[in-house]
Amino acid sequence: MLRRIINRPFSSLSKLQTLISVKSWEELKDFTNENTQLIRDFASGTPFTASSGITFSKIARHEQDEAFEVLSNIIPAREPMAAKLHMTKAEFKQNTCLNLLVNSKYEDLTIVAKDKNKIIGVFTCIDWANQKKKHPKTEEEIAFWKNKLEPIALFLHNTNRVGPKSGRIAHGITSGIEENYLNQGIAKSALALRLAMTRVLGYDFFIVECGFGSSNAFMVYNKLLQFGSEMRYEDFEHNDQNPFENLEGGYLFMYRELQK
Repeated sequence: MLRRIINRPFSSLSKLQTLISVKSWEELKDFTNENTQLIRDFASGTPFTASSGITFSKIARHEQDEAFEVLSNIIPAREPMAAKLHMTKAEFKQNTCLNLLVNSKYEDLTIVAKDKNKIIGVFTCIDWANQKKKHPKTEEEIAFWKNKLEPIALFLHNTNRVGPKSGRIAHGITSGIEENYLNQGIAKSALALRLAMTRVLGYDFFIVECGFGSSNAFMVYNKLLQFGSEMRYEDFEHNDQNPFENLEGGYLFMYRELQK
């Protein structure tokens, strides 16, 4: 069955162009109700090529190295907190990608965007129940988790003050698009696909923390997700200090109840 699905022509998912063009949650919900099998095919690995020429698909095992390279080039340089703490590409790749993401079974819900055969966007999503990491062992790993990832994790935890307390939760944990492909609707298309996929797979909530001010990430989510809570950089304190002082804005916690 899986082989038959994967070997279907890309045009079999052409109706997903309607999905990535929706303007509201109600439109997305109606589409998923009417096209459940189509979305299951996508969730099983069938790629979808949009009218823009960008192809979206569930990440495949052989794409991990390339996807992690894309994320590691983008997040330390562009995410305000990571840049403020001088996070390096090597640190992010080793500790976030190869530890946190891999041990959280990120591949189950993560999709990639490709221009021809080149990955240009990665949109990671993990099952909240699977979210875990191996404890750091080397001095370098311990220093990274204590001095860089811990402040960021605590800040995001403080942002998520109204998170769901029960049910299956899909967590959009980190995403990145290569600079030449920004502001082309790729992130919004990827969000619509992830929402449809997690809804059809039976998840109860989709949640995400997204930046505003120093980052405009929240603009990707504001039409399809609901506002939950806000944490400003200026209000954060860690070990009697504010490691993110002078950063503009902060983060929003946003969510969607998928089965309503």
